[in-house]
Amino acid sequence: MKGLFACIFLLVASISLAAPPCDFKGLSVGDIRTPQEIMKTLGVTNYKINPKTKNVWEDLEDVAKYGSIYMEEKSEFDTGPACFTGSDSNHCFIPYGYNKETVGIGNNNDAVAVYVAFQKGKITGIEVGFDSMMWDEYVPLFNQRFGNHWTVDRNPDMVVVNRANNHELKVERVILTAKAQGINVATKDRCQVQATNYDIIFTHYRPMYQGMLTIELVSKNL
Repeated sequence: MKGLFACIFLLVASISLAAPPCDFKGLSVGDIRTPQEIMKTLGVTNYKINPKTKNVWEDLEDVAKYGSIYMEEKSEFDTGPACFTGSDSNHCFIPYGYNKETVGIGNNNDAVAVYVAFQKGKITGIEVGFDSMMWDEYVPLFNQRFGNHWTVDRNPDMVVVNRANNHELKVERVILTAKAQGINVATKDRCQVQATNYDIIFTHYRPMYQGMLTIELVSKNL
């Protein structure tokens, strides 16, 4: 009987700490996908391949006023959904709330921004940017999708600065990191899943305050 209880305990423990998935909207870290397949999976049909983008550093006055990240995000929004290949930073992105094909989550299909990195066709990272104000509503979604097993780091004194007017907002930053590595069951690739309610210390182009869900490939290159 003692051995039976031990087996049951191990079974329950293995289920509770089961590896989370490595995917978002059916697109998984470790998958081999073309840019066209990435966009199709995300439900985006209107996008560009290798479009010419604005060099934000040509306007140093705006960079100094708003910050380079803000200006790069504005340039991405102006460009619209796009994929870039043939460089060290191959990626596809869909700006936050761009159009009717915006990728969304939650019961109300709330708009999110999506960035997908890939090398030699293999997806190496997925980032999902969302409105920080929705954090409490989205955590249950993360628990449901990736399992309620996180290490939790808190910084009660994080300050987010709006560089345009130097306004400072003090917030509590929360970082959730999945205790178990995720797995792509098809390719056996592993991933690390993490979510935070405030991703950087400066405001974004839109929305001003963003959280981030990240799914990152755990490299096999040692």
